[in-house]
Amino acid sequence: VLVSTANNTIGGTVAGARNLISGNTQSGVFIVQATASGNQVQGNLIGTNAAGTAALGNGFRGVEIQNAPANLIGGTIAGASNVVSGNTASGIVIAGATATNNQIQGNLIGTDAAGMAAIANINGGVFVTDASNNTIGGTALAARNIISGNGLFGITLESTVTGTQILGNYIGTNAAGTAAIANLNGVLLGAGAVNNNTIGGTAPGAGNLISGNTAIGVFISSGGTNNQILGNYI
Repeated sequence: VLVSTANNTIGGTVAGARNLISGNTQSGVFIVQATASGNQVQGNLIGTNAAGTAALGNGFRGVEIQNAPANLIGGTIAGASNVVSGNTASGIVIAGATATNNQIQGNLIGTDAAGMAAIANINGGVFVTDASNNTIGGTALAARNIISGNGLFGITLESTVTGTQILGNYIGTNAAGTAAIANLNGVLLGAGAVNNNTIGGTAPGAGNLISGNTAIGVFISSGGTNNQILGNYI
């Protein structure tokens, strides 16, 4: 748990720095309060066994960011990817009005460490609620998250969410993008003021691959306005 503390690192980009964060009764990693910024969570196995091949889930969420801004989960540097899979609730949650400018990049969320088989987060992959201006993925190849194999959704935005960018991810496929590892739904913009968010884009690398999911690719609920869905393969 990181409470009101900044610029800490959990894990690292070399194999010996990796933490195994699994089997806890609550969330695996919890970053909370508006002064908990600049923290990095990199290279860890969160919710799996030490091989990254089977679930050893945390009892709630894998990574939870509550009212904490400008933290990095994963990254574009080699070795920064976390495996966030097998958790009882969602894999990664960003919540709260001061949870802004967080980045989720380069992770495997809902799959094994190879990105080729499902180890489901039971509720879903990434859940954002009452938070603004966060980024899931990016236009660089190394920023791509694989968000697949999860129980309910790949990504959900709900309640009051604005300015979220969902870029360059594979949602519902394996890491190669060649076969399905289905979430139930791909991307859900749920109930509430879910406005002015972007799924994909026109820049090179911005489009998401949202394919292979069991039910819906992209769903925008009533109340959502000025959201853009651009340049994706759905």
